[in-house]
Amino acid sequence: MGGGSDPSEFLTRQYGCISILHSDPAPHLATSLEPVRPLPPSTETFKYKISVDSTAMPNPITHLVWGYFIARGFSKDPKYLAFGMLFAIFLDFDYLIPGVAHHGWIHTPLFVLGLSAMIWLVTRDKLVFVLSLSIMMSHLVFDTIATQDPIMWLWPVSTEAYALWTINELAALAVIKVYLLLIPLMWMWETWKRTGESPMVVLEWLDARIPRPVLYGTAVSAAALLAFVWLNDYMWMLTA
Repeated sequence: MGGGSDPSEFLTRQYGCISILHSDPAPHLATSLEPVRPLPPSTETFKYKISVDSTAMPNPITHLVWGYFIARGFSKDPKYLAFGMLFAIFLDFDYLIPGVAHHGWIHTPLFVLGLSAMIWLVTRDKLVFVLSLSIMMSHLVFDTIATQDPIMWLWPVSTEAYALWTINELAALAVIKVYLLLIPLMWMWETWKRTGESPMVVLEWLDARIPRPVLYGTAVSAAALLAFVWLNDYMWMLTA
């Protein structure tokens, strides 16, 4: 890094999708469990906080698949499968809240614990509570394994954030493509061939409870948005 260059520019250039906030007079450096690259000595004195403006939007496919997969381990009831898929992507709605950092305080164990407790108080359904806690915690684990923006596991005690790999690394691509996505998808495929069971039962359950224009309009809009996200932010992964 040149003598007069801004450390945030250096970190953004080196770490791809990670960007930096300057609003905190004493922000904290987001480090990884295993640092992706050692920072030069001149940079180690600076501490930064993860910013909201990541260059890539959340990709919900892996979370949705695992939400169904985990919920299916507890029950075949479409209601619980639907709850599982909802909990799987719920934390990523922080991306849509103005002024709230994606992978900020909403993506923390304390928030998940508090939200799951509220869900229990409202529903008094033990399985819904177990699903909310286990699936949203798994969301944090997966986002720690391979991510654009690390996770603040110790918030609010510390704003230090952790990630095993950033998504522009080959190891992270292998995890995303194989272990975190293809294995549950292969289980679903084999289960469908053997028994005819598939996640479509969730759509059928919702179809009986939500007006079709709302349900399918939302589904089509979500699919179009997801296609845009992949084309805009993740297409490079297919050729990595």
